[in-house]
Amino acid sequence: MRARPVSVLHVTEGYEGGVVTYMRHVLPRQRAAGFDVSLVCSPRDLVIQGDSIRHLVRRGIRVHVIPMCRAIGPITDLLALKKLVRIMRREKFDLVHTHCFKGGVLGRLAAVVAGCGCVIHTPHCLPSTRCTSRIVRPALLAIERFLARWTDHYVFVSQSQSDIAHHEKIVVGGRSSVVGNGVSSTVPFHPRDFRGLRRELNLVNEDHVVGMCARLCGYKGIDQLILAAPDIQRAVGRTRFIIAGEGPDRPRLERMIRHLNLRDIVHLIGHRADVSSLIRLMDVCVVSSRAEGMPYVILESFNAGTPVVASDVPGNADLVRHGHTGLLYPYNRIDQLAHAVVHCLRDCALCRQMTETARLQIEHHHSLDRQIGNLLAVYEKVIQKGTQAAERNKRPNSSHVAMLHEGRSS
Repeated sequence: MRARPVSVLHVTEGYEGGVVTYMRHVLPRQRAAGFDVSLVCSPRDLVIQGDSIRHLVRRGIRVHVIPMCRAIGPITDLLALKKLVRIMRREKFDLVHTHCFKGGVLGRLAAVVAGCGCVIHTPHCLPSTRCTSRIVRPALLAIERFLARWTDHYVFVSQSQSDIAHHEKIVVGGRSSVVGNGVSSTVPFHPRDFRGLRRELNLVNEDHVVGMCARLCGYKGIDQLILAAPDIQRAVGRTRFIIAGEGPDRPRLERMIRHLNLRDIVHLIGHRADVSSLIRLMDVCVVSSRAEGMPYVILESFNAGTPVVASDVPGNADLVRHGHTGLLYPYNRIDQLAHAVVHCLRDCALCRQMTETARLQIEHHHSLDRQIGNLLAVYEKVIQKGTQAAERNKRPNSSHVAMLHEGRSS
């Protein structure tokens, strides 16, 4: 008689940006590998993220929407915790995989209360690397160190995040793995495929297009590109700057664009469902964040054959090798950002060389198949350890490892 599939619950609060891409890539592949997969998330805008949720549901993922907030909200947090415990007790998941900070806090606390056996946490981008407050940052570290005792395993999306976690004594010993994000390899489209998109965005054929795809929030450093725009425009002539995304900083960025009289060349185009096409349209993609885990926008730019200019912070620097797969500049150095973008726009041979090397990096190290295979290997190891611990303690426990193997072979 066939054993039931291994059941996995993913819990995340920040259901936007790269986390949405992660879930769209990973969860259907886990379902196809024979897992029973569920997701608890808290989209801030169901209109924007509704398509993504429906995409998962159509592929057999059970999705529970539970309101959670990034900031501390005692009432909201307690209600979310209560609902998470109820779901975990009812479904009796074999593995709980939490994501990001608030999802990691509430998900791991709920797993303890509900008595879930195996818990994995993926920070994506450690909040302490984004926070500049001397008061808040130590508190974030203390919370993560406290929760580490109820975390069977950490999965980091980049080596730099793993190094930071070990340096900050969040993770001690061998309870962690690095599983880099991956994308499906595709062939870049010919520029003629984007005539309609150029018309929609009011871009004339001779314009250079410098772009960014990011949540409009402080740590993404979007103001750096806006401040660099006049210097880039003076150096290379007709250039348009398109910034795709939504977020709390939009009003401030709009005021900045008006104040600098850049409304004719800098455009905030809001949330877009066609990010891949936008990236292929760009002559240069800029990633100017203060902190990153492993940004999908860089991977998608590599995949699209679009040159990348990125700040030299952990996460970005894991992917971009200066002069080989893109150009790095010191974070917050507006002059160096402008210089790097101009260098890309002027040196077509260098860009061709970098984008070819970047695509090879995708094929060899950041394919979606590689990511899924590595993640399932981590699941197997964690479940096996949990089963062995249960046997040592003489507690009844089903053979999850056997189920895992059977699920993966189906």
